[in-house]
Amino acid sequence: MNMGFRFFSTRQGMLTAVGIGMLMRLTLSLTTWGTVDVLSWERFLNAILTDGWLGIYAKVGDYNHPPLMSLMLLGIHQLLPFSPNGFAFLLRLPAILSDAGTLWVLHQLISRYWNVTKARYVVSLVALSPVLILVSGFHGNTDPVFMFLVLLAARQLLFSKAHFQVGLILGLATSIKLVPVVVMPLFFFGSFSLNSKTKLTLGFLTTVALGWAYPVWTHFDSINPNVFQYSSRPGIWGLSQLLSPISLWSPTLTSISKLLLFLVISASSAWIIFFSLGRDKEEFPRRFLFGLGVVFLQFMVITPGFGVQYLAWLAPTIVFFGLRYSVIFNLLGGIFLFSVYNNWADGLPWHIAYPVLWNPWEWFLALVLWLVLVKWLARLFKTEFNRVS
Repeated sequence: MNMGFRFFSTRQGMLTAVGIGMLMRLTLSLTTWGTVDVLSWERFLNAILTDGWLGIYAKVGDYNHPPLMSLMLLGIHQLLPFSPNGFAFLLRLPAILSDAGTLWVLHQLISRYWNVTKARYVVSLVALSPVLILVSGFHGNTDPVFMFLVLLAARQLLFSKAHFQVGLILGLATSIKLVPVVVMPLFFFGSFSLNSKTKLTLGFLTTVALGWAYPVWTHFDSINPNVFQYSSRPGIWGLSQLLSPISLWSPTLTSISKLLLFLVISASSAWIIFFSLGRDKEEFPRRFLFGLGVVFLQFMVITPGFGVQYLAWLAPTIVFFGLRYSVIFNLLGGIFLFSVYNNWADGLPWHIAYPVLWNPWEWFLALVLWLVLVKWLARLFKTEFNRVS
């Protein structure tokens, strides 16, 4: 067993894992249609072709994606004649390519701030992550794309300290989904000088202005309810899952949870950078990457709404806590995702997965996974307080 694991600490083993992982993603994307999300994206494309890349917001109430995604869909439309599996493959290809980029970034980060052996283990584990394979290769959404950009921004901050460029990348990430806004406090506090904070903010605002200014100025009334007021499904994850059956969850609690989430993430980001870290700048890169993992762990613990593809946010960032955390998360998350998709697809072989109510086993797995994340978050913060006490 140990000899088998040691294989992945070699360059050959790492490349083998990467090859197998990419092949599994491509096979899924070439032989299936994916979840109903793919059908929704195809419907969005047809609406854009009819009503325009901004007119869609007034016509399609469930189009909750930033304007840049409308342009992406138009690009996919141009490539349809060349796709071996039509729209379904092209929609999932950016996520697959982003996973490849994520592996490259993780290898560079772990090699520099830990060691090459650990970097190879991390890359092998993330390449073979059942969570990422299923989300990128099958589900059909953009979550792995913005996660790659967040990690790329972290690399640029730590390697080159090009704060304006970091801001540009983070702005691009929020033009794919609004979720990356939650990492802004960590990057802001991690830019120590006023000059670096200013450059980071200007870079972020530059990309945001390019991607959002004209659409929001001309179509705010339709973009606002679709995008800015969008809430993912409550009642199936975390506290809302526990409270919904006894009718204690409400839209007011959803709003409170969103505000609490951002405040907790901002406060913890400041703590990790300034108090727990102190002024030990040599330790800063590891602490910053640890903080990045904490941000998404907190999101998954506190968020009132949930989509199964959200698990892709933790798959590449939980490695900053240690390999054991990553292995356990991928085992539990992979079993949960496979069960959900298999239920939605009405068993093997998969083609199209239509969302249906989770069965009792999936409700149980979701609760267990959330409780494990809660335990980890509590343990990590206990360790943080012990560091400074």
